[in-house]
Amino acid sequence: MGLRKGSEEAIRLMDSDNKVEWEATFQSYSASVKRLSQEKGKSELVELDQWWRTELPAALVSRGATPYLLKDELVKVVQWKLWIGQMRPSLLQRAKETSPSTVKAKSTLAFQQLPRPSLPSSPTAAARASPEAVSRAVNALTKDLYGVGPATASAVLAAGCGGCPFDADEVIDAVKRSGKRQYSLKEYLEVHEALDQKAVSLGTPWDAERVRKALWSCAMHSRFGMTVPPVPTGATAASPQETATAAAAAGGRGDGDKPRARKSGSGGGADGAEAATKKQKSRPH
Repeated sequence: MGLRKGSEEAIRLMDSDNKVEWEATFQSYSASVKRLSQEKGKSELVELDQWWRTELPAALVSRGATPYLLKDELVKVVQWKLWIGQMRPSLLQRAKETSPSTVKAKSTLAFQQLPRPSLPSSPTAAARASPEAVSRAVNALTKDLYGVGPATASAVLAAGCGGCPFDADEVIDAVKRSGKRQYSLKEYLEVHEALDQKAVSLGTPWDAERVRKALWSCAMHSRFGMTVPPVPTGATAASPQETATAAAAAGGRGDGDKPRARKSGSGGGADGAEAATKKQKSRPH
C-alpha cells in the first residue's frame, strides 16, 4: 500500500508535544477540508463535513438517553467517509440497501456502549471511551449492517463520541508507520489507544477525535503544500473557559468556522478491506 501523501508530516506531529503546533493544526481543519474538496471537485464536501461535525452530533444529543442513527443519516455518513477518504461507490449502495429499522436498532446498541453524546462545544465532549466499550460499539454496527466495517463504524461513532476517532488512512499511517492498513477492529483499537493517550498528554480539551482532526489536517497541509497559520496565543490556553469559548466559536470538533444554523429535518458520508460478509468476499470498512 504505502503511506498516503502527507502522512510523513502526520507522523512527525504525532511525535511532537508542542501544544501550540497541535492547536494551530487543529484550527486549520476546515481549510484542509476545503482544499481537499477542490482537489476532488466535490464542493459539497465542505457542507457535508459541517453537517457531520455539527448537525449530526446535535441530532444525536436531541434523541436523549438512547441516541440512534436514521438510515438517511447513515447514507450521509458513508458519503462523507468516501469523499474525505478513498472512493468506493459500492459501500454507498450497500448503505442505501440497509433497512431503516436495522440502522436504528444497531446504532442504538452501539451508542449504548459509549459515553452519552454531547455537543462539540460542551466540556463533556472530551469524554474518553475504554477499548472494551469501543470494541462493543464497533461490533454492534458491523455485525448486521451490510457493508459497514470498522472504519465506517468509526465514522458513525466519532460523530457522537469524541473518544472514538474516525479511522482515517493518514491517521493509521501516523500510528503504524508501515504504510500497511488492514481496516480491522484490532487495528482500529490500536489507533484508538494511541490517539487517546496523545489526547491525555495534550490535556484539556483534547480527545481522540480532536487528535485525529489535527493529524489529518497536518497530512492534508503537507499533501497540498499549505502553510498552517499561527493561532492566537489565547486560543492555545488550556483552561476550560477558554476551551469552551473556542469550541463554541468553532461550531464543531475542530476548526475555526462559525456554526451554521441547524437545518430542520436533517437526515441520515477512507475505506479498505474489513470483515467479510456472508454474501461478499470483499471486506468493507
